[in-house]
Amino acid sequence: LSFLIILLGGVIGSLWGFKDYLYLKEKEVKHVPQTNFYIKLNEFRLEYYQNSKMIKDYKSTLTIIENGKEILTKTIEVNEPLSYKGIRFYQASYEVDVDEEFHHFYYSGLQVVKDPGVGVVWLGCSLLMLGLTISFTSFRLEA
Repeated sequence: LSFLIILLGGVIGSLWGFKDYLYLKEKEVKHVPQTNFYIKLNEFRLEYYQNSKMIKDYKSTLTIIENGKEILTKTIEVNEPLSYKGIRFYQASYEVDVDEEFHHFYYSGLQVVKDPGVGVVWLGCSLLMLGLTISFTSFRLEA
């Protein structure tokens, strides 16, 4: 039963969810696909290891704009997404562009994900773990 519930969650996510990518330059505002709101990249920052040119982390400060009003502002980084109305914005990548005067412009690559089946998948996984626990703890050796 738990495997069927996990599969059902996957089907729900693929039918009613979506996954997309957005690339934003600092101060740029873009419409979020399949929604009625916008997202703005306020600032993009690179962090380097001390005394090194190796990148340690990259962060984006994002603002959700709905009906012309700023609703939510959050700084995201890898594995720390922004969530709004069931949609998650993950820091996925970045790009650097250089113009003719050698000014550097950073683009933040965001993965935009809506997966309404994730709760059903977690329910199926929980039932699977419960079933395995019951199965292994109720096993008795008969002599």
